[in-house]
Amino acid sequence: MLLTSCQPPETTSRTENGHVNAAAIIVIRATCRLQEHPHFRGRTSTVELEFDQGTMILTGRLPSFYLKQLLQEALRDIDGVEVIDNRVDVVCPNGLSSRRW
Repeated sequence: MLLTSCQPPETTSRTENGHVNAAAIIVIRATCRLQEHPHFRGRTSTVELEFDQGTMILTGRLPSFYLKQLLQEALRDIDGVEVIDNRVDVVCPNGLSSRRW
């Protein structure tokens, strides 16, 4: 789930039958935290967040291993997140990548 703005959970996290979707609320909280973080302001479009049964799954691309680690640390203490699965690919401006082809 990729969000571009911090929308109130009341309008974005309900299922079709009206129940609150707890995973969506956690993703919204994480997205808001990144949008407010000085290192990720303007970079949230390159990272996607998913949440499933206690695990926050991070995918996308960042330009350094430092930012990849900082991303993980920025989300570590969000309520409900027990494990972070950091699958973010590091792609340097010169085209080098951490992904093994």
